Amino acid sequence: MLVKGDTNACFRWHSDGKRIMIAMRDPMRKLQQLYLIDREDEKLLPKALRGQPLDTNNLDADWSPDEKWIVFTKRSKPQPK
Repeated sequence: MLVKGDTNACFRWHSDGKRIMIAMRDPMRKLQQLYLIDREDEKLLPKALRGQPLDTNNLDADWSPDEKWIVFTKRSKPQPK
């Protein structure tokens, strides 16, 4: 599966094999955000993960063992000095 855009090597398949979570650069915020891609969506468009912080880089994501939660690294963008 190819995704157009600035992606991070961070991606995780859901155990159902139908969804993949990927970190990708949000062109408007210029930060890495988490997206879900559903294989059953014929357009395969990444959809931003709801509830994530929008002012940080979010990456290194993984599903919890029960797959009800997502854990990820939140990295603040550097502040100008």
